[in-house]
Formats: sequence, C-alpha cells, structure tokens
Amino acid sequence: MTYGSHMSAIMSVYPIRCQGPWLYCILLLYLLVNKSGAISSDGEALLSFRNSIVTSDGILPLWRPEDPDPCNWRGVECDPKTKRVIFLSLKNHKLSGAISPDLGKLDRLRILYMLLIFDDFCTYHVCFVRR
Repeated sequence: MTYGSHMSAIMSVYPIRCQGPWLYCILLLYLLVNKSGAISSDGEALLSFRNSIVTSDGILPLWRPEDPDPCNWRGVECDPKTKRVIFLSLKNHKLSGAISPDLGKLDRLRILYMLLIFDDFCTYHVCFVRR
C-alpha cells in the first residue's frame, strides 16, 4: 500500500467518524425544534371550537395552528406554571354556531365567559366549570 492510497483510505474513513456526532446533534436539534412547534392538546381543542363557531369581528381566525401556544391567543388565559387554558373570555364578539364538544377537553378550564346569541336574543354567560 502506498502512502497516497493509505491517506486516501484514512480520509475516506475519517469524515464518516467525524460526521457521526454531528449527525446526532443535528437530529436532536431537529427533534427539539419540531416538538416545540407542535400545538398542545388545549390548542387543538380551541381550534376545533373555532371551526364550529361563526364570529363577525374576526377574533377566532387569529387563533392559528401555526402558533403552537394558545396562551398567546386573544381571549385565552393560561396557568403560568402548567401552560394549560384556565380562562376563556369571548364576550363582545357576537359568536354564533354550535359549541364543539371538544371544548370539554380543556380539563383545566375554570371560567368560560362569552356572549351567546339565540335567535337574535343576546345574553352574557359566565360559566364556572367544576371538575
């Protein structure tokens, strides 16, 4: 084996050995970023609710699946420690439509405050949720 072929053999093995740790780091970074971009179960429940409700002022379309944290959505308050939805305030938004049963998946929700419209009759409702 000549010096040139020996160096060629070493160089062909060396990059593979060096790429191993880098590949693991890149894969780990990808998984962390991808996981942090996933919407929470509370976010999924709120999006299901959004899809069943009609609003004339456009508040609910601001709830977007691209924003994985529903705690940043207008009208939504979360527990600062658990990041779970505890308060939903949708008053003064002229909501109509069917309320999605997925709203029941918000198992930390304590207060639901909204304006409900029934056949042109409007009423405010504050619901305290017991579990």
